[in-house]
Amino acid sequence: TSSFSSSTGFIVNDKVVDTPVIVHRSANTTIYRQQNRGIKVLSSNSSSTDRMKLQHEQTISQKLPSSCHKRHVLGITIFHGQNALVFKWANGITLKEWIKKMQLHPQADLKVRLNAALAIISTLRQFHENGVVYNHLTIDNIVLNSSGGNYDATFIDLQEAVDINDVGGGADSGAGLNGTGPVEKTMKRVDLVSLGVVLNQLFQGDIGVSDEVTARSIDNHDRKKRGKKLAPVEGLPLYLRSLISALLLSSGENADTECYENVDDVFTDLKVFIENRNLQKYSLDDIEHRLKLDSDIFYGRQVQMLMLMDLFQSVIVLGDQPTIAIIAGGPGTGKSTLVNQIKKPLEEKG
Repeated sequence: TSSFSSSTGFIVNDKVVDTPVIVHRSANTTIYRQQNRGIKVLSSNSSSTDRMKLQHEQTISQKLPSSCHKRHVLGITIFHGQNALVFKWANGITLKEWIKKMQLHPQADLKVRLNAALAIISTLRQFHENGVVYNHLTIDNIVLNSSGGNYDATFIDLQEAVDINDVGGGADSGAGLNGTGPVEKTMKRVDLVSLGVVLNQLFQGDIGVSDEVTARSIDNHDRKKRGKKLAPVEGLPLYLRSLISALLLSSGENADTECYENVDDVFTDLKVFIENRNLQKYSLDDIEHRLKLDSDIFYGRQVQMLMLMDLFQSVIVLGDQPTIAIIAGGPGTGKSTLVNQIKKPLEEKG
C-alpha cells in the first residue's frame, strides 16, 4: 500500500503522480484521471465494507491475466486521507456513451454493432475462462475502444466480480472454461442474462434500461415481466433476435433446455452470423409471411392421397369385392384432415 505524501499528487510504486482531474462522482466514490492512470477514492463516510471492496477489486484484477481486457489495478493508496484504488486508465468510451453516439447515425451499418457485440462477448469469455464471473455487466461498466475498424471491450469496476473458486465452484463443480458444475452454471447465467440485456440495448440503441430492470431480468420468478420489458428489438434478422432471446431467458426452470449455458456458444453463434451473409437477410416479418399457410390446402400427404385414390379406383373396377383402407397414426398427424381432403375428389367421381 502506498501513501499520500505530496501536496500535488500521490505516490504509486515510488513515483509521484500529478494532481488528477475529477471525471466521476457518486455517493460513495470519486474517480479521478491523470493521463493514463485513474484513482477511485472512497468518500469520508466509507465503511469497512467499502474498503474491503477496494481490496477485492485488486484481488480479482491480479487473478485475471494481463492479456484480459479488465481494469488493471496498480495498487491501493491513501489520497487526501481516504482509501483509494489506483488503476490503469482504459482508453475509449463507455458503451452507454457509444450508444448515444450511434443514435446520431441510426442508419449505421449493422456490421459496426456486430463488431462491438463480438468484442463484449470476447471479454466475457476471458473472464469465464479464468474462473471469474463479472456479475455486474451493464452499459456503464463496459468501455469500448475502436482500433482499425475493430473493437476492444474493457470491463471496469471489478467490485462485484466473483472468483468461482471462492464460493464452492472449485474442482468438484467444474470451475474454469469447461466447467459443468451446478454452482458455476448458475453463476455464469447471471452474466449471460446481463449480456442479453446489454446486446439488446446495443442493437436497439436504448440506454434507458435501469439496474433494477436488469436485476429483475435475472429473477427466476419474474419471467413474464422480463419478457415484456426486455423483448428483443424489432427489425433485427431472425437469427440475431433468437440469439438475444435465448440469452434473456438463460435463467429459470427451463433454462437447461431452452437457452445458453456458456458464453463460448454465444461467441460461436455470433461468429456464424457475422460470417454468413444469408443469415442476415431474413427478419422475423419475412419468415412469418412465408409461413402463412392456406388452411384449405393439404400439405405433405400427396403420396397417401394417391394411394387412397388408387384404392378407390380399384373398388370401382372390381365392382362388389369388399376392400378396407385403415388410416393409422398418432394424434395430430393429419388422419381426419386426410379423410376430409379425399371426400371432394370422391364426390366428384360420384
